[in-house]
Amino acid sequence: MFTLQSATPATLTSVDDSLTFDSSDLPEDWVTAASEAHLFVQTAAKGLAQQNGLNIGDPGLYKNQGWFDALVSAIAKYADFVEIVGAKDIQVTNSTHSGSINLSAIMGSIMSLYLGPAAAAEWSTLNDLLGNASDPKVSDFMNFWWSHVAKSTKDTGMSIGPNVRTEDNQIQFAVCFYSMTHVIDDWRSLFVSSTYEEFDVSAGGLTLTMDYDSYVKYARPAVQDYLGLDIANKIHHAPVPKTTFLRGSRGSHILNAPHPVLDGTLPVTRTAHGVNVVDPHGDSMLGGNGIGDVTLDGPTLKGLRCGVFTKPRPVVGNSYVVTGTYDDTTLPFKYTVKCTQTGQQSSFAP
Repeated sequence: MFTLQSATPATLTSVDDSLTFDSSDLPEDWVTAASEAHLFVQTAAKGLAQQNGLNIGDPGLYKNQGWFDALVSAIAKYADFVEIVGAKDIQVTNSTHSGSINLSAIMGSIMSLYLGPAAAAEWSTLNDLLGNASDPKVSDFMNFWWSHVAKSTKDTGMSIGPNVRTEDNQIQFAVCFYSMTHVIDDWRSLFVSSTYEEFDVSAGGLTLTMDYDSYVKYARPAVQDYLGLDIANKIHHAPVPKTTFLRGSRGSHILNAPHPVLDGTLPVTRTAHGVNVVDPHGDSMLGGNGIGDVTLDGPTLKGLRCGVFTKPRPVVGNSYVVTGTYDDTTLPFKYTVKCTQTGQQSSFAP
C-alpha cells in the first residue's frame, strides 16, 4: 500500500502512458531514476504480454488479467532492483457508472482501493490544477502524456500514480491502470463533470519500492542500455542519461527482457486541435476550433473522430476535407474522408 510522506506533489512526469506525480521530498535525480525503472518495468511487461498473445496496442489491455500476470512476471524475472509492496496477486476490478460523473473522481475512488487513501488524496490535489490549466507548459506536458495514451473508437486505457520517498529512504512509486469503455477525446474531459448513459471501468494497481543507490550502482546502466531512445521519447523532460554501460550480474537478465514488437501493424491514435471539416459542395464546420483524434497504422489513415458539432453536421456517406494540427508534433494534416457516424462527435474513414 502506498504511504504518504509529503502531501503536495512537486512535479509531474509522463512515463509512456503513465501520468506520475512526484512529491517535493524526491530529489530530481531520484525522480529520473524512478521514471527509468517505471518505464523499464512497463516495457518489459508489454513484451511478455505480447509473447502471451495479448494485443498491447489495445486500450482494453488493462482490463485483461493477463496484463497484470505479465507485469508481476516481468518484475520477478527482469527487475529484481524493485520490490512489490504487499500482495502480488493483482485482481482486476470492474465497475459500471452512469449519470453526471467526474471521471477523475471515479479514478481517485478506484485508486484508493489499490494504492490507499493517501495516493487518492495526492491525485485529488491535482484535479483543480489540471482541470483549470491555463499555463502553456502544463498544457504542453498534458498533451505529451495524452499522445501516449491508448485510444480506440470505443475504449481508452491509461495509468496514473504517485512517486514518494519513504521513511527508510526508498523510492516508492505506485501505479493504477485503467481501461474505460468510453472514448475520451481530450485529457481535459477527465476533470469536468459530464453526463454518461453508461460506461464501464476496469482497473488494477500495485506499489513498488526501490533503493536509489543500489539501482544506480547495479541496474541503471543495463536499464538505460535496454531502453535506449525510449528514455528521451517516452519520459517527458527527463534528461537523456549518458552512463557508460558496464555488464554485470544484473545487467545480463535486464537486457534479456523481451521488447514489445512495434512493426507498424499496431494502430496509433494521436490527438489533434484546430480541426475544421469542409463539405466540398457546401458548408465549413467547426471553424478551425474543433478537437479530435486521428488513428494511423504507420503512415496510413485508419479513421478519425472530431467535434464538437452543432449545426450543420456531417452527413453519413458524404465526403469531407478534414484539416487540423497534431497535438504532439504541432504538424498540420489534411485528409479527404467519408462520414461514418454523425453527431456532436462525428467519425470518418478513408
